[in-house]
Amino acid sequence: MAAPADNPRPTPDEPDEDVRWPAYFQRSVEPLFLLNRRRRLVFVNRAWEKLTGLEARAVRGLVCKSRPKDPGAAWQDLVQSALAPPPEALHGKASHVRRLVPKTERPGPQWWEVHFFPVMSADGLLAIVGKISAVAAEGLFELPPLPERIIALRERRADQHRLEDLQSEVPAMRRVAEQVRLAAGAGTAVLLQGEAGSGKQWLARLIHQTGARRAQPFVCVDCARLPTAVLEGIIGHAGPFRLPDAGTVYLREVYRLPRELQDRLLRWLTASAGDGPRFLAGLRGDAGEHVRAGRLLAELHGALTALVIQVPPLRERPVDIPRLVDALLPRAGAAADHAVASLSADALEVLRSYRWPGNVGEL
Repeated sequence: MAAPADNPRPTPDEPDEDVRWPAYFQRSVEPLFLLNRRRRLVFVNRAWEKLTGLEARAVRGLVCKSRPKDPGAAWQDLVQSALAPPPEALHGKASHVRRLVPKTERPGPQWWEVHFFPVMSADGLLAIVGKISAVAAEGLFELPPLPERIIALRERRADQHRLEDLQSEVPAMRRVAEQVRLAAGAGTAVLLQGEAGSGKQWLARLIHQTGARRAQPFVCVDCARLPTAVLEGIIGHAGPFRLPDAGTVYLREVYRLPRELQDRLLRWLTASAGDGPRFLAGLRGDAGEHVRAGRLLAELHGALTALVIQVPPLRERPVDIPRLVDALLPRAGAAADHAVASLSADALEVLRSYRWPGNVGEL
């Protein structure tokens, strides 16, 4: 019997209404999953099962929330945490995150890119479709797109780094302000010298925020605390090509870089011709002493000193303390249970008379 004219059979290019969405998801070679509005796992496809080694019937109904990264936790708990949607997804915005999967006996990459695609209804969030992409080791230092909340945080941080905050009656600080303005417009390497807590990293951020690269990421590399293996991954064998999207790289305590990595960085700086990230470096004490002691390559010191900014300690500019207090009190109040609007004259006098061995960081 021929089909009625008003209900034709589907053509090969049209989907059959009897084929449900899980069937299409099961055909995908990408690992897919579905969360309901309560972050409960309601569906995973066969590619997801193959990637994780978990069966759908064993994970269906699990609530995916972020948990502390405990490498000793059960594999199922680690996967459950890796699928936790970020706040953007819960508010209806497509987003993706990079999640570290702690080492297990399972082979393969230990990093996942997890993409979240919210499905909205008239009443709000209906569900979230997720997709996992395994990240190879060589891609670990490629910077993923920033979520909107991180962009907003970066903008708020930029508001905390303003040239007007350098206003001072102290000649040494007025010189620092002029050098910062020059550095922001020049784009050359800059070396910041000063005691611990004197504000070198804050000034490096200020140079970045007021320069031409402000829309790109600011990356701080702590040469004293990061393991050598991590530093090697960042700098690479032919220079810092692991940070292609970085606008400015700040090398904290640059003389603590291993000698081989100092040599690699020097070769890249002399051959880059302005390509790649801009480098700022900070160190305690006098750079010349570090060179004479063999802790810093003389050639690297020369490559980083197109401009040298000497940051004075706080004890040499006590007149700036009231202004610094006015800037710091709102931030301290925002982080505490109660706010302090101002300090009394007696309290300010106590602060001015103190020697401040930890400088602005201690304040």
